[in-house]
Amino acid sequence: MSDRRCRLAAVFAAFALLGCGGDAAPGPVPGYSFAYATNECGPADGPAMTLYLSERAVDSLPPAGAHLAVAVWVGRDAAVGRTFSSSDQPALGFATECGPAFRCDPAVAWRVTLRGFARDTLDGSVDLRLGQRVVAGSFRARWMPRGIYCG
Repeated sequence: MSDRRCRLAAVFAAFALLGCGGDAAPGPVPGYSFAYATNECGPADGPAMTLYLSERAVDSLPPAGAHLAVAVWVGRDAAVGRTFSSSDQPALGFATECGPAFRCDPAVAWRVTLRGFARDTLDGSVDLRLGQRVVAGSFRARWMPRGIYCG
């Protein structure tokens, strides 16, 4: 193989490896086309935030229909750029699946990565184990601030 062909093959191989990186965002969360996030108070009355994934557009939170919720017991600004999971010690949040009758079941395991926040949009990804099924994907959540005071 000529030197030029070897270099060209090496460049293509490098691009292929970059495309297979573990940090690549998965596609959208199947079945949950709409995402919203809001500020909350955590269990110790400190700042927290909740991500809601819904199959329908909503005007208020929490969604009235079936949805997924992932709470992180850290304020939005401190949470961006971090990954939280059920295996953290201590756990800094929880995830649940709620049905239309407001019955919620906790996720067996969960992980949420909050990549960035810009122009009222929170970007990230989730990986949730709900019973025997796994729900995973990326989201762009509309930030819907609430006038609450913690502490």
